[in-house]
Amino acid sequence: MHLLVEVTVTMQFPCSFSSARRIFTAYIAACVFCVVVPAFGEAELILPAEPSVTGVVPNAVSADGTTVVGAASFSALDGSPRRAFRWREGEGIVQLGTVLGGTRTSALAVSADGAVVAGEGNTSFDYAVGFRKVGDGGNQPVFDLNSANDRPTTSALAVSGDGTVVTGFHRNDDNHVRTFVWTANEGGGGTFSAMGQLLDGTARGTGAHWNRANAISTDGRYIAGWSDATGNSGNPPVQAFRYDRQTSMVTALGSLPGGQFNSDALGISADGAVVAGVSGSGDGNNQFFRWTESGGMTGTGLFSTPGQVVRMALSGDGRYIVSSTNGRAFRWSVEDGLEYLDELAPELAGWTLTVATGVSHDGRVIAGFGFPGEETGSGNEVPWILRLPAETPSGPMPPAPDLTLSLSGTGVDLAFAGRTDATGWTYRLEISEDLATWNTALRFTPAGDGVLPETSTDDASFSAAVVLIGDTFAASVEGPLPAARGFYRIAVGAP
Repeated sequence: MHLLVEVTVTMQFPCSFSSARRIFTAYIAACVFCVVVPAFGEAELILPAEPSVTGVVPNAVSADGTTVVGAASFSALDGSPRRAFRWREGEGIVQLGTVLGGTRTSALAVSADGAVVAGEGNTSFDYAVGFRKVGDGGNQPVFDLNSANDRPTTSALAVSGDGTVVTGFHRNDDNHVRTFVWTANEGGGGTFSAMGQLLDGTARGTGAHWNRANAISTDGRYIAGWSDATGNSGNPPVQAFRYDRQTSMVTALGSLPGGQFNSDALGISADGAVVAGVSGSGDGNNQFFRWTESGGMTGTGLFSTPGQVVRMALSGDGRYIVSSTNGRAFRWSVEDGLEYLDELAPELAGWTLTVATGVSHDGRVIAGFGFPGEETGSGNEVPWILRLPAETPSGPMPPAPDLTLSLSGTGVDLAFAGRTDATGWTYRLEISEDLATWNTALRFTPAGDGVLPETSTDDASFSAAVVLIGDTFAASVEGPLPAARGFYRIAVGAP
C-alpha cells in the first residue's frame, strides 16, 4: 500500500532558459507498511587481493566488522620484511609503516570501530617494540621509558574498544616476561604500567614469575592471558587468568580435567564475563575452552590442529569461538555447536590448513587465511573475509509502523513510530528512484529496556531524531530528504 503525495515544484533553469519557469509534478511515495523478508541468505566470501601484496595474514577484526588488520609482504618494499596492514572495503590493503626506524611490523589488534591499531615491530636496533596507531597517524611506540633494560622489548597484543588502553607483554629489567598495561594520555603519549606477579606459581624458579596478557575487554577493565601455574609443583607451568584492573582481583581459571594446569586465555568478551582459550586435557591435546564465573571452564570438544600455532578469537558478545581444528576453520557456540566455515562458504572447500583468526562482536564477520590448493608454504597465504547472514530474530515481528510525509522546501521530511521491545528486528528507511532498487538510508535498531534505539546513516545530508514514549519510539528524519529521489518506505527485517 502506497501513499502518493502530489508536489508542485518550481525550478529555475540557467543560461538561455534563465527567464523561463517550468512547472512539473513529482510524486513522492511512502510505503505505509513494507515488510522485507529478512535476508537469511548465503554467506558472502571476500578474498582481499592486491597484485603487489602477498602472504597476507589477518590477525584481528574490529567489533563492528568493518576493519581487518594483520601482516603482509609488499613487493614495493623490495623484499623488506612483512609489514602491518589495515583492510577496509573500498580502501583495500593499506600498509601501516614501521616504528622507530625498524623494517617490519605486524598489526595484532584493532579498536571497536577500526580507528586504532596495535601491534609490534622491530626498531633500528632490531629489538621488538609494541606500537599503537591512531587513524592515519604515525606508529606510536609503547614501552617503559624508565626501564633500565637496554632492550625494552614489548609486544602490544590487545587494545580496548576505544583504543586508549593497550596490553600485552614486555621483558622487565630481569629479563622476565610480564604483562603490561599502557594508557593513552589526553595530551599525547601514554602511561606504562608493568604488572608483577599475578598467580603464586614459581615454576620457572624462585622469583621468576612470568605472565602475559592476550586479550582485553571493551572498556579496558578486564585482561586475560596466562601466568605461572599454581598448585601443581612446577609441572606444565602456565595457567589461564582473568585480571580485574578495577579491583586488582586475579582469577585463576584452572584447566580442563587432566590438563595439568596447562591453559592459556586467548580471548575475552566485551564485558569481560566470558573468557576463551586452550587447555591441556586428559588425552594430552590442547582443547578449546569457554569460561564463565558461574559455569567455570568447560571444554568444546574441539582440539587445536597439531603442529599449528594456536590462533583463536572470541566474539565480543561472548558467544562464538573461531579458530581451526583438523586444518579447517570453524565457528563454535554453546547454542549451535560446531560450524565448519567451508560448509557455510563452499568456496573455501578444498582449501588446506585454513584458520579463522578474528571475529566481529556479533560473530557474523570472520577473517582468516589458508591455501586454496595443496601449496602450504609460508609466504603464500591467501586471506579471506566471511560475512555471514543475520539470524532470524526470536521475537515476533513488530506491528506495522505508520509513516507520515511532509513537505519541506523542495524536499520532504518523514516520521514513523516503532516499538522498543521488538528486540532482534530492525526498522530501515529505504529510498528508491524507480521502485526497482531500494537503498538503505537509515537504520533504527530497538534495544529494549527503555534504551534509546540506535540510529545510523552514511549520508550527512540529513539527520534522525528518536524520542522514547513508554515502550514505543517516535523517529523523525530531517534534512530535508530530496524529493527527487521519489519513493520512501520503512522496511522491517533482520539487522
